[in-house]
Amino acid sequence: MLSNGQVCGYQIPLAYDLANRTLKSKWDKHSGPPGFESEQTLSWVENIDSYGSHRIDVLQNGTVTLRPDIPYLFLWHAPFGSFPIASVQYATAGTVTQANGIIMPLNSKLQLLHHHYGTWRSDWEVIGYGSNLIIEEPNQAHPGDYLITKPDGSEYRFSFPQDKPSVLNHWQLKDSDTP
Repeated sequence: MLSNGQVCGYQIPLAYDLANRTLKSKWDKHSGPPGFESEQTLSWVENIDSYGSHRIDVLQNGTVTLRPDIPYLFLWHAPFGSFPIASVQYATAGTVTQANGIIMPLNSKLQLLHHHYGTWRSDWEVIGYGSNLIIEEPNQAHPGDYLITKPDGSEYRFSFPQDKPSVLNHWQLKDSDTP
C-alpha cells in the first residue's frame, strides 16, 4: 500500500532471474560461505536454490516482528523449528554458528527486500501474523501509528517512541484478537 492509500501493484521478485542487479548481489552473498574474513556479520545457506525457497517461505509464512532496540520491523520464520537451516559468521567474535530462522527486514524498497538468517532473540516482539497482512506506515489516517490489517479486517496499531528509540511504545490492539 502506498502512502497515498493506493495499492502499488508491484510484485516482489520471487526468482533470481526476475531480480534487479542489487537484489541479485544480496542473493549471491547469502548463497554460500563468504570465502573471506569479513568485518561484518554474514549469514548464508549452502546453495542458491535454498535461498530462493527461503525467500518465498518467509514471505508466505513470516510473522511481522519488531526488534525494539533498533527499532525496525521484519518478517521472521523458522521453517523447521529449532533445526538449523543456515550458518552465521560473527566477525567480531570470529565464530560461525548455526541459524534456524529467516529474517526479512521490512525497511527496504519492495524491489530490494532480501533476507538473511539468525536465531530468535528474546527481546523481539511478534506484532502480527497470518497471511495477506497489509502494513501501512503512518499517514493522515493514522499519524504516528503503523497499521497492520488482517484479511478479516482486524487491525493492530503501534508506534515507535520519538524520545526513546530503544523502548517500544507498546502496540495497542483495535479488537480483542491478540498475536
